[in-house]
Amino acid sequence: MYLADLQQGTVEQLTFGRDVEENPVWSPCGKYIYFDSDYSGIYNIHAIETTTGSRYQVTNVLTGVFAPSVSSTGEIAVMEYTADGYRISSFYPDPSAWLPVVNNVPNEQISVGQVLIETTSTAMPVTLQPYKPISTLKPTYWLPYFDWTQGTYLLGVTTAGVDVLELTGYSALLAYGLSSKDLSYAVYAVHQFGPNEQWILQASSMAQPWEVNEVWHQVNEHELSLAYTWGGLLSQRVLQASYKSNSLSGNDADRNEQLYTAQFYTQKLTGIGLRQRQVLSVIEATYAPKQQNATLCYRGQERWFTRQNAFTMSTGIAWSQQEGELTVGGAEAGFSVRGVPASLVGQEAVALSLQYDRITPVERGYNFLQLFLSDLTVGPFVDAVWAAPIDEPTKKVSVGIEVGMNLFLYYRLPITMQVGIAVPVAGSTSRAVLYIDSRLPL
Repeated sequence: MYLADLQQGTVEQLTFGRDVEENPVWSPCGKYIYFDSDYSGIYNIHAIETTTGSRYQVTNVLTGVFAPSVSSTGEIAVMEYTADGYRISSFYPDPSAWLPVVNNVPNEQISVGQVLIETTSTAMPVTLQPYKPISTLKPTYWLPYFDWTQGTYLLGVTTAGVDVLELTGYSALLAYGLSSKDLSYAVYAVHQFGPNEQWILQASSMAQPWEVNEVWHQVNEHELSLAYTWGGLLSQRVLQASYKSNSLSGNDADRNEQLYTAQFYTQKLTGIGLRQRQVLSVIEATYAPKQQNATLCYRGQERWFTRQNAFTMSTGIAWSQQEGELTVGGAEAGFSVRGVPASLVGQEAVALSLQYDRITPVERGYNFLQLFLSDLTVGPFVDAVWAAPIDEPTKKVSVGIEVGMNLFLYYRLPITMQVGIAVPVAGSTSRAVLYIDSRLPL
């Protein structure tokens, strides 16, 4: 750990051990720097006295504490690991009870492989420059990509990267369509410019076959969106505007379609400890110039969950200016009904989905795969959607059971995998349907 003097342009080394030292924060008086370290084999809070360079172990918790945060009164909040999981604890430091760390001295020789490195506490002159994230935005992983949509296979690769301060990040997908013989791509970029404010840019271009009047055509879909988000983890808001265009192959001008969309999204998390409630809501307005049609849609979701149980209720209401222009209820439509691929067409629609999940913590990592399994979920669900077409109302309902696994690839990329059996009970003549779904954030 080093201390930089921005006015003098010097950097002074503060710690000299081989332990991991992270999350440094100043004390309110400026006399100490608190940080977490695995010096004793278990993460605990340490302190450096800036005037003397003396180092102390502040806490001695057998299960480990880390990530200190100091209030203006001197109270230190930490993340503590216990037999029941993580929790936030706090304490007021007492310097008279701290344990001195005796090996925090300069000019110590540290063996790194076959090379001896001599450390020093002498202030070193450096050239300070403004931070530029571009030099650290190299891809952190490369993964193969496979998708099957509308009878076409997509093969490609996906990657992502983030700068060292985690202020700017991106992910990208490049795929080749075996049937369309065209390249498809998707790019996602995010930049954080405040404590809880972000700009998000997304661009994509996909080519896939599509059936129009019993004739298969190739559809080229292009999309561009810009979003602004603000708020913290407990209350987040997103305002997004997007543009999408679809065109058939052969430059058929009559088949070109454009869609403008405005969306407002809110998320709130309430509750204490292991009993929490998550509320999501989305209001979306669209306009299609060619059809001269506008739509308005509301989607809401409430989720009550503890460590081992979760109940989710999803609702939706949609309205279309033109009759027969609202598509809902299918696998690729709004308000999807699991196990029912066909869609309803109408002018108004209402949807309801109920699901219960039994959560089993797995919390198991595999270093050779860079994989961490988080939770296993099992539970029943009911999906229903009602639409009001021109002639009469129609409905589609399915019930089933779903098994899900939440995992993290490379210990930071969240992926949700789901396998389920859905049985249509209204609006479809098909029997039980087995489906597999996975969600990898792009």
